[in-house]
Amino acid sequence: MTSVTVTSRSVRINNLEIDNEETVKIMNDIKEKDREEYIVKSINIGAIVLRNQMAAGDVNYIRSE
Repeated sequence: MTSVTVTSRSVRINNLEIDNEETVKIMNDIKEKDREEYIVKSINIGAIVLRNQMAAGDVNYIRSE
């Protein structure tokens, strides 16, 4: 089981396993020494995009009401 711990300064993800075929292909293309940085950047970018999508969804819902 993955455990996620969030503090005011960091996020720690233990025992994370991703079995998405596309993600595995992408990560196989990244040099091993660059993988950790790539994953961190991917999570940061993904979190920003998801937060913005959720905010846009909230605005669209308010507009429709």
